[in-house]
Amino acid sequence: MKSLTFVSLLTAALSVFTTAAAVADCIDPKTVARATTPIFRTLKGNDEATLVAGTGWFLSPSRIVTAAHVADGLKLTPHSWAQINLGPKGDADRVDARIGQLVDAHPEKIAVIELSKPARGAMPLAVRSAPLKPDEPILSVAYSGMRLRFAGGRFVDSEPATKFPGAALFEIYDGTDRLVIDEGASGAPVLDCRGEVVGVITGTLSQEVTIFSRTVRISTAWQKPNVVGIPVESLANLVR
Repeated sequence: MKSLTFVSLLTAALSVFTTAAAVADCIDPKTVARATTPIFRTLKGNDEATLVAGTGWFLSPSRIVTAAHVADGLKLTPHSWAQINLGPKGDADRVDARIGQLVDAHPEKIAVIELSKPARGAMPLAVRSAPLKPDEPILSVAYSGMRLRFAGGRFVDSEPATKFPGAALFEIYDGTDRLVIDEGASGAPVLDCRGEVVGVITGTLSQEVTIFSRTVRISTAWQKPNVVGIPVESLANLVR
């Protein structure tokens, strides 16, 4: 049993080292930080206020891409403008926004948010139309818990199973932190080594376990996908 555990840990360590080496040959994700922004809005109701937040990335200075459930949570519609906040708390801009288009994709639609004016300092990203290859290195720039996080990893596979039909599955981490992509990161871009968008984050894979009467959340095991994304082929067709 001990030798099996050692072999498993060694295999995982070698895999992380190989992936890290591959990601090291990619662009520095900090160079595209201005392409990603937190999107948030405080919704009031029943005598209490709720902060709704997600991540988006710029398709153009006046168009932001995110997951459809983020736009839905922000109560955005195609029919009227609503005021949202773009940027980190304390330095956010308030801007009127609405849904410009919902692009058909799986496991959910991609929302293209139209802004009433170009965003300050926006850096648009290009969209890749070619599919990813298994184990191809990827990067992500996301706002997790309203905090900017950089992460690397690999594309695992497209999910054929009924649980996540049409999804792209990724293994993404920052060192040993496999929960680097967490609450608030939905809508963030997944990038290839050239900095082109290949996916939009829609959720994470984790589970809760009880340790000494305390419930904690843990990620999936090494060598397993831990992030669910939306492939951007449909969006690439729209851009073309």
